[in-house]
Amino acid sequence: MFNELWVAGGPAANALKPKFGVFASREQSHAGIQVPEIEIKHLSTAAIFLEGIGGILFIFGSSLGAYLLIIHQLIAFPILYDF
Repeated sequence: MFNELWVAGGPAANALKPKFGVFASREQSHAGIQVPEIEIKHLSTAAIFLEGIGGILFIFGSSLGAYLLIIHQLIAFPILYDF
């Protein structure tokens, strides 16, 4: 899924684009917060970075890895699971 990341975001960006649109409109209507324009390619790259580096650091016993994984979940959860 992430092999074609640099070609317009690849399939990961295609899967995240509608979910991010729903998230942005929900934040606008419920909280009154204007979500800035973010390229989906950058969003998927940040998710890969946070999950990868956080996982590696967590395996080696660093608390920084745990914090990176928590940040990943705090950012990704409201976008991926729109209930």
